[in-house]
Amino acid sequence: MDNNFEQLVTTLNLSPISADVIHQITQLLQLQTVETLSEFLSQSFEALLRLHLWSWQLLCKDSLSWIYDHSYQQFFTALTKFDQLLIFNLAIDDIDTRVSLLFSLSPTQITEIFNRIDRSDDDDDPYLDIISLVLNNHSYFLFQNPEYRAISIVDQIGQHILHTYVMNK
Repeated sequence: MDNNFEQLVTTLNLSPISADVIHQITQLLQLQTVETLSEFLSQSFEALLRLHLWSWQLLCKDSLSWIYDHSYQQFFTALTKFDQLLIFNLAIDDIDTRVSLLFSLSPTQITEIFNRIDRSDDDDDPYLDIISLVLNNHSYFLFQNPEYRAISIVDQIGQHILHTYVMNK
């Protein structure tokens, strides 16, 4: 399975991206359980990291035409559920591995994401739903691991929320 997952993730850099590839990746993420996660993570870490990096790039693209595609919505739901499994699976001792996957976005990307949120005027925007799931996962992780609140991307997220939504209201 890990070889297939690796191959599928590699094809994400090709344009156009096949809906079938998105669907297959979604299915592989959905298959993971508490019992399979540790092995999947050790065998597929590099592919998982590339998948997370790709997902952040996708969320920061100028065009969000993909956002209304059901296969992409299912993909992001599966990815965030996979991340929750990663967050709450105490059998995985390497917290740095979790941090590498969960917080793999750049400061520029988080700025772009918050700019998109600020520009949105539609409460039913699927983009907001996806970002909400991702930021909820960040919160879950930080609640479980408060010592990681000091990493720079977490600080940037907190500062933006504080200045934009708390101080300006």
